[in-house]
Amino acid sequence: PIFSRPYTPPTESSSSSSSSSNSSRGRGKGKGKGSILILTCTRGTPRNLDRYLYNHLAKQYYSKKHGYSYIVQLSNRWTGYFPPNHYPADFSAGLYFTSVMSKVVMVLDAMHSNPTAEWLFFTDEDADINSEWNELPLEEYLKDIPPDKVFVHTNYRSLMTGVFFIRNSPEGRQFA
Repeated sequence: PIFSRPYTPPTESSSSSSSSSNSSRGRGKGKGKGSILILTCTRGTPRNLDRYLYNHLAKQYYSKKHGYSYIVQLSNRWTGYFPPNHYPADFSAGLYFTSVMSKVVMVLDAMHSNPTAEWLFFTDEDADINSEWNELPLEEYLKDIPPDKVFVHTNYRSLMTGVFFIRNSPEGRQFA
């Protein structure tokens, strides 16, 4: 399933029995940068889930192909963290809090729930993985990143919050 579940650390018996498996959580096949977790967040409306189903399936396929974990989080679960007087109950004018600002909380939740992942790769639900780039592992984008950097965005001219890498470290969680 592609929807997020609470993280459950492996037990001694389960980690020894699956240690030789290629399907271990968050283990990319690429070289040298550790594990990567791909996170997509959605507003969780039936319309959005239907509209972006192809994108979710493409990301799930890409994740499985390269050995990454893939999580979809629904922002609906996080709206209670924002003061109700900041957005109307009908969500029509409150997309900023129900979608944009809940992204921060969802990223932090994914980072804390998956402590073994070295990097979190965030994509908005409408971000598509181009089939022509399907063979390229995410580690290729991280191979020249110095160890002290915690945030990598995809557009060097301006900051785009729809696709980015964040290092799952105390410094990265503080940055988020």
